[in-house]
Amino acid sequence: MPGDVFIWFGCLTLVCLSALLIILLGAFAKGIKNLDSKIDPDQISILIPFRNEPDLLSQMSFLKRQTSETGIGVFWIDDFSDNITDEVLAAFEKEHTFNLFRRTKGKPGKKEAISFGIKKLNTEWVWLMDADSRPDLMFFAKGGFRIKKSWRMILFPLVPMRVKGFTRKLFDLEFLVLQLVTHASAILGRPLLANGASLLVNRKDYIESLAHRADFNIPSGDDVFALFAFQDKYGHSSIGSGAKFLSPMKVGFPNHFIGLWKQRVRWVSKTPAVPDIWYLFVSALVFISNTSFAVLLAYSFTQGANALISWSIGAYFAVAFLFISRSIVFGKRKDLVLYIVPAILAYPFYLSALLFASLVSKPKWK
Repeated sequence: MPGDVFIWFGCLTLVCLSALLIILLGAFAKGIKNLDSKIDPDQISILIPFRNEPDLLSQMSFLKRQTSETGIGVFWIDDFSDNITDEVLAAFEKEHTFNLFRRTKGKPGKKEAISFGIKKLNTEWVWLMDADSRPDLMFFAKGGFRIKKSWRMILFPLVPMRVKGFTRKLFDLEFLVLQLVTHASAILGRPLLANGASLLVNRKDYIESLAHRADFNIPSGDDVFALFAFQDKYGHSSIGSGAKFLSPMKVGFPNHFIGLWKQRVRWVSKTPAVPDIWYLFVSALVFISNTSFAVLLAYSFTQGANALISWSIGAYFAVAFLFISRSIVFGKRKDLVLYIVPAILAYPFYLSALLFASLVSKPKWK
């Protein structure tokens, strides 16, 4: 019967997603060995693309304290901002470690700003950041940063800055889950995600990888499309993770629901265009299994659950709870523990609404 086929299919998707989460947890637990190379501070420049940032002076003050200990230069790429004040310009002129490039020609966009800026630098490595990132550069002051020789892109761990509010905490929890997926999949050797708020790339390799990209018509995904361009050109082993030996770095997010929602819609909208079968498969699995979870749960309450449904729902819930708990430990955010169960129950509906919104809206950067 059609109903039986759906039940079996729904249970199968839950088992498959549970298995994938267990594999990712296992990979993350193993960690990284044989760090046989090293990056020194004088090999790095920081590149920060921005447009109409409201708090540039605060970020500049933060980075001034950090860079004074390491000597790392910071290059700011203004992507057609219309709020640059004389005070901001004076601050740039005062700090010799800060360099401001202002784009006034060409197509606006974060990807264009990064490409424009990275071609102006001459260091071996470029640390891409957002204007609201709060990096910890002090590990460079202790003698450099050890990596594998094969790494050409390094994903740094991130954690949201703490802000009060039920909605914001749910979004923070989601972000930490994505971070665990990011680093566990990279350690596994099949990277799925990247985040441009803190991303270290080999400058020459980044420029060469641009020939493998056809995504500049899409406003989001400067990080993920770069990730898969690197994998396409240099292989899976070219992607490294700093999650096992670096503390998560803080990153800012919108404080209100509308801003957070628009950000997530922008993230999801790029999914169909990502040129990677593994990524598309996992994305489809997450959506279908979460839909199955909601439907099977509703079916159990209205029609009664058999052993197969009960076992599948129970196994998925337990694994999801474990995975989210590990994400909280990863991000050192014990304040989010009470939000685990509400997040599991709400996520299928949130994900469906997010996908619908991404189809009917046209996201843009800033």
